[in-house]
Amino acid sequence: MSSKTKRPLRPASIGAAIAGLLVLILSVTEYGESGKLGGAGSELSSLRQFDSYLLEPSGTTYTRSGDIAYRWQADRANRQYDGTIILFSPIYLGQKAEQHNWTAVAERGILSADGQRLDLEREVLIKDFVHHAKIETPALTLDIANNRLHTSHNVRFTSPDALTTATGMHAVMDSERIEFLADVKGRYESP
Repeated sequence: MSSKTKRPLRPASIGAAIAGLLVLILSVTEYGESGKLGGAGSELSSLRQFDSYLLEPSGTTYTRSGDIAYRWQADRANRQYDGTIILFSPIYLGQKAEQHNWTAVAERGILSADGQRLDLEREVLIKDFVHHAKIETPALTLDIANNRLHTSHNVRFTSPDALTTATGMHAVMDSERIEFLADVKGRYESP
């Protein structure tokens, strides 16, 4: 005589089943379907490269006399362990005599740990609103303390009446002085 008896479900077996299901889900999400380490490992290592981050940060720096020296903003800022800050889509707003005179935008920027140097890279565009001029270059360094720009890359300078291309440039924003370094070509059209 054989009789099948039903065993009641025990809490320990339900817990083991849930734990097993969680282990299976975690292994699929971390290792992917093939069982090999996938994108999760590379994302984790990139996250460990910086100390902290901010979304949509902005700031204002003042002169010793209390006037606004400059403003800045970005989509995101990653603070590196060495104190430098990587800015994504930074916008630097230069001021002179309490007026918003010019901007510098780029796809990426690296701000030094002391906050006195900003290296802009990828599609750098400087706009001067007083003279309606633009400077385009792949990379540029902004010396914040001295309000100077410089690059060794190709530069395209346009204003309403002129176009100048060159390799390398130094600019002093306070005195509105620009020096092109090499391979300078220009075109001027009288207004």
